[in-house]
Amino acid sequence: MAVTPRKPRNKPTQLQTGILLAAADLSRYIYDRGDAAALLKRQGLADANCSALDEMDKEELRILRDDYGLASLRGLD
Repeated sequence: MAVTPRKPRNKPTQLQTGILLAAADLSRYIYDRGDAAALLKRQGLADANCSALDEMDKEELRILRDDYGLASLRGLD
């Protein structure tokens, strides 16, 4: 059984953008940021393109990327 490589997502849908923003807010306002990281992983957004988000949200997602195993998040630098 051959595994087909997954195509990278270029632009998140409106729903996916909402989930990314929710994760950034969770990271900003809760103590256990692992919950926000787990949300992104469960929703299949561990490799999302975050380039369209504002800098404040990107900063929170950088923390998740660097500290919680979301190294594939794109558009944060």
